[in-house]
Amino acid sequence: MAEVEKELRAQIDRALRSGVKIDYVDEHMGTATRYPEFREVTERLAREYGLGMSGYFGETMDAPQYAAAPDRKGDSLAAFINRLQPGLNAVVTHVGIDDAELGALLDMNTDEPLPDMSKNRQGELTALTSPRFSAALKARNVVLVTYRDVIAKEGLQSMRRPVE
Repeated sequence: MAEVEKELRAQIDRALRSGVKIDYVDEHMGTATRYPEFREVTERLAREYGLGMSGYFGETMDAPQYAAAPDRKGDSLAAFINRLQPGLNAVVTHVGIDDAELGALLDMNTDEPLPDMSKNRQGELTALTSPRFSAALKARNVVLVTYRDVIAKEGLQSMRRPVE
């Protein structure tokens, strides 16, 4: 467990040193919360650093566009917006620019790795910045917020461990 804490702390410290303002930690595919002892370390570090944790504000998590073909991600996101229920909803996105650098990376997901990861990430970026997505948000009166906004409104004390 000491090594797990050392690694997680190093990742948080590196992000902070980079100058990026971080507001929350993410379990990334359940890795940091898969085992009770991992969860304890992650929650303790979040408290120590004054960070929120994704999934701890009662939000509904989804990534409907992830497995869609790059040119269909916009359709998937628009359909998702149209079926949203009132409340706090989080959409997990993976955006990027389809260039040589991103094109050299491979999707290492063990469940269902995506081919052409750079094209998929560009597809998400294109979908999220499209007029169609903006129109879907406007039509449903959906307000986009960040975890920074949620924390400012609700406070870190409102975080609750999700029911497993």
